[in-house]
Amino acid sequence: MPSHIFSRVGYWRESIEANRVSAAIAGEVGLDGPHARDYMVYAHLQLGQDRAAQQVLEESRQKKISDTFGAAYAYAAMPARYTVERGDWKAVAQVPLQPSAEQYPWKKYPQAEAIHAFGRGIGAAKSGDPQAAYQEAQRLRGLRDALASMKLGYWVEQVDIQAEQVRGLALFTEGKQMEGIDVLRKAADREDATQKHVVTPGLPIPAREVLAQTIFEAGKATEALIEFEKVIDKEPNRYHTWVGAAQAAQQAGDRKKAAYYSARLVDQTVNADTPRAEIAAAKRLAGM
Repeated sequence: MPSHIFSRVGYWRESIEANRVSAAIAGEVGLDGPHARDYMVYAHLQLGQDRAAQQVLEESRQKKISDTFGAAYAYAAMPARYTVERGDWKAVAQVPLQPSAEQYPWKKYPQAEAIHAFGRGIGAAKSGDPQAAYQEAQRLRGLRDALASMKLGYWVEQVDIQAEQVRGLALFTEGKQMEGIDVLRKAADREDATQKHVVTPGLPIPAREVLAQTIFEAGKATEALIEFEKVIDKEPNRYHTWVGAAQAAQQAGDRKKAAYYSARLVDQTVNADTPRAEIAAAKRLAGM
């Protein structure tokens, strides 16, 4: 599927077009429709096209529900992406599971439900509620154990990494900054050592980007920049990686890099359909 390649190299416009065709061909049933729309939501958000992403999400909710792993993953991922990528942490902490457990056999797909728990946990920690984050981390560990009983080793590791990210952020939010960062660093190293599954264009947020953001919040701009640049190498052209790298470079006193990363963000979001404060700031840093 060409769109998988487009997503891996950060060719967001090409990914949108390829997946639009795929979703149209898929029609109402099967995994390809939700799967393609998940890729579209992810790509639109990287271009600052929140309205377009919301439209794709709403279109997906109007379609018939599909009982497949690929569809389940997309159902959990799309609303998590929409809130996480927009930095709406209180909203993502409260995102409902849709379809509901009464409507959909989520127990068949613990690795898909885990994306819902992961998003809520990240949102809770980043909005200042570590106890709610710990609850989602515990939920993730339960889903991990269910996957272990199903002998799905790859997903056992992925969900455990997600649980550790939520735990690390909760520790940081509680004021245990060094301990939290250490947990996040180990999670990022583990995630980097594994391959992305084709079911997803990427997690709502990469572990190393979580680490980089947290280090930046701790006031270590130079160290944060190093981590953001690692994300750029592995996950090209992510919106928030450009934002974070530009901010970290600015704080570290590297005006040349700050201007460069800002210019990359401005270029990538030239067709943004929603005002974002980060884009306005990037224009100023890039001298535009």
